[in-house]
Amino acid sequence: MISIVRFWDSLTKLAKIGTAGYETQEQFNLSLQSVETSLMSTLAPLYNSSRAVKDLLAPFVVPDSATTDPDGSYDKPADYFQLAAVSVDGYPATEVDVNEIQMLMYLPSRRPSVTDNRYAYYEESDKIMLLPEDELDVSIKYIRHPVPGQIVLTATETDEDDYVTPTSGSDLEWPERAFNLLLFLMLQRFGIEVEKQLLIEYSNLGIQMETQKI
Repeated sequence: MISIVRFWDSLTKLAKIGTAGYETQEQFNLSLQSVETSLMSTLAPLYNSSRAVKDLLAPFVVPDSATTDPDGSYDKPADYFQLAAVSVDGYPATEVDVNEIQMLMYLPSRRPSVTDNRYAYYEESDKIMLLPEDELDVSIKYIRHPVPGQIVLTATETDEDDYVTPTSGSDLEWPERAFNLLLFLMLQRFGIEVEKQLLIEYSNLGIQMETQKI
């Protein structure tokens, strides 16, 4: 977990902001929430292909067990961000595209079957659909949305100066290794050039990518 006050202090020192005239507490928290969502959108699709990414997202991975509805549907939890894994009775379910479903039904070697312990799933709006369509005891592992970090800024005015004192509304749930990623993404949001540093941080995770403006 990352201290929101330490994050704020590092950000204000690098960006030379944080005194009177800076954006409000609400604006800062909204900007931070946007950055957290952006980082999650970048990392979550790589969850199953990178050990480093798995470690970064570990605080957000939630196991769940349920029995699907008769049509094979499972309602996504309210904090759902992305699916990580699905299994039925210990047998992994394979993700399929919606357009593949009809084709699967005509291929005996791939057709989902309880007898053969062969399962598939696809996502549909706010549901995960299991195949075959039946009441199945499923184990779901999903990545949830982070609980947004929140800074509380208390303004103080004196005859000589105006300043704010930061305290924690809620710390960032991310592990310490994500500190620089979040910091550079926030600096980038404020229009400060940190593309090189950001690319290095992604490279250290084994991710080769172009930085995205937030």
